[in-house]
Amino acid sequence: MNRSIVWTLTALLAVSVSWACGAAEPAPAEYPPVEGNAEASTEGSSSGTSGGAASGGAASGAATSGAEASAGGEPTSGSGASAPAAASGPAPKVVPARKGTLLGPEPKLIIRMPPDGKLYKSGDIVITLRLDNWEMQPEPGPHLMVVVDDLPAVHVRDVSKPLNINKLVKAQLGVTLAEGTHVVRLFPAYTSHEVVKEGKTFAMIRAHLGTRSADFDFNKEDPLMTVSQPGSCHRAGKPVLIDFHLNNVSDLGPKGTRVRYTVDGSVRGEIAVWAPHQIEGLAEGEHRVQLELIGPDGKALSGRFNNITRTFKVAASCP
Repeated sequence: MNRSIVWTLTALLAVSVSWACGAAEPAPAEYPPVEGNAEASTEGSSSGTSGGAASGGAASGAATSGAEASAGGEPTSGSGASAPAAASGPAPKVVPARKGTLLGPEPKLIIRMPPDGKLYKSGDIVITLRLDNWEMQPEPGPHLMVVVDDLPAVHVRDVSKPLNINKLVKAQLGVTLAEGTHVVRLFPAYTSHEVVKEGKTFAMIRAHLGTRSADFDFNKEDPLMTVSQPGSCHRAGKPVLIDFHLNNVSDLGPKGTRVRYTVDGSVRGEIAVWAPHQIEGLAEGEHRVQLELIGPDGKALSGRFNNITRTFKVAASCP
């Protein structure tokens, strides 16, 4: 037999055996291997196209990363601000978290200046505090939380000087406070960011920037929930804290006033004790938690800050 014919038959037989043993077929030139870019994989799957798929291990790894990213809650194309997409794995769950232990006497927080309801005709909201029996430390140690209106909490670690609330909110949240009425609430927190629930630890004032807001519906004697956690970013693989401060609530319990939570529009339940809870099993990406203060009849209690939604990210690293 001609040697060239023998060589050709041998080569074809080797290729056939290789494919039969599971070797990866080379990707076509028009489908270059994915370089592990999870964002590119997510965009390809959400848009419904198949041309971005790659063969071999790169495609497998990118598909896994893409699934985790989409489970984090990026809205699908043309869907608007809908609830984050459900994770492909087990559903997240909310469980009680370990409560902080207060060592020593109960903290006491007092606003020395300004008086409640002060009108600032010009300048920023500036608050002078007295905080006893609470030693604040550098990050990530114990600290003071400041919540303005329905904004996320900002952290303070030194109250020896007056606090400029406008600058704090701008520096930590990137938000410029508008003219009008604002409600500022302050309370100490543990290293874990859990609110200290013992002692006279809650302080609050109303302040007016430039002018008083018309029809500002807020009564400080009514039941009030101040959401302190979740924050804006949480490390992947760790539980996400849910916590809040409660005022003027005397009937907290399964048949009384309680807090209803909704995680990513699908995981729902109620918290009937004033204790920290945590969300377990959240995939990387964007998530939302809604917290509502409800009465014994299960209906939402009126109040300007008693129905709060926090949007946050779960990521491999946070700023």
